[in-house]
Amino acid sequence: ALSSAASDVYKRQVISTEREHMENNLNLYYIFYTVALHKNISGAAKELYISQPAISKAISKLEQSLDVILFHRSSRGVTLTMEGELLFTQVQTAFSAIRHGEEQLKKVNELGISQISIGVSITLCKYVLLPYLQQFVKDNPHIKVTITCHPTMETLRDIDNSVTDIGVVGKDTICLLYTSPSPRDA
Repeated sequence: ALSSAASDVYKRQVISTEREHMENNLNLYYIFYTVALHKNISGAAKELYISQPAISKAISKLEQSLDVILFHRSSRGVTLTMEGELLFTQVQTAFSAIRHGEEQLKKVNELGISQISIGVSITLCKYVLLPYLQQFVKDNPHIKVTITCHPTMETLRDIDNSVTDIGVVGKDTICLLYTSPSPRDA
């Protein structure tokens, strides 16, 4: 039991160290990103509300940890080196992905919807639902859409049992839309 407890303590220390390292690096990368956007240290310092020497120190620390020079410095500002350009592209993509994730979470919280299930017949799915659904998915990337193709009676049963949120079924020459709980119960 003692070795298991010691192992758990060691794992927590490693995780804590990794988390601290990640947080430090994330700050350094954000400073690097901001300096690259402004093309000067003073503009980045103003945006980040930290001193120019602190910015310079952070950039130097990142350069040392990566063992590369990221900026050419001159009296008129800074320009990215080839290595800096490479890193900037990756960091820009990463921060864009983080912003996108935050936006999706915000939409989920605002709408209270993160997924929706749709039951539909094969024919209606192909010719009626999919053309509309493509735009819906594009406009609402934060909502996971699940489609189940069934005959009409199975789709209606899934609606009644709250297995499916929306059912699209055909009757004669019209398309009917049912939601869970089924409006047929009213």
